[in-house]
Amino acid sequence: MPSAIIYDIGFYSLVASAETMAKIIEVNGFDGFVKAVADLETVPDLFVLFSGSKNPAGVNWCSDCTRAEPVIKEFLKSCPDVVLLYVGVGDRDITSSQA
Repeated sequence: MPSAIIYDIGFYSLVASAETMAKIIEVNGFDGFVKAVADLETVPDLFVLFSGSKNPAGVNWCSDCTRAEPVIKEFLKSCPDVVLLYVGVGDRDITSSQA
């Protein structure tokens, strides 16, 4: 398994991995999203992925998100100049109560 380096930058984490050339920034919740977007407004190739939040063990409660993640990571291997903003939207109870 490739190693990943996680830089804790206050509101969000930057994940740099030998597996992907793209930069992945992980945030949680709306406040984290707003702050990160403001910090990244000059990034020309910014993609945003909204996903179920992962638990402390790194497991996502959203089965669709879990199936999509390897496909997205594979795509990012071909995008060295892209920044992916990964936004955890909360646990299952929070998101189902917002309907």
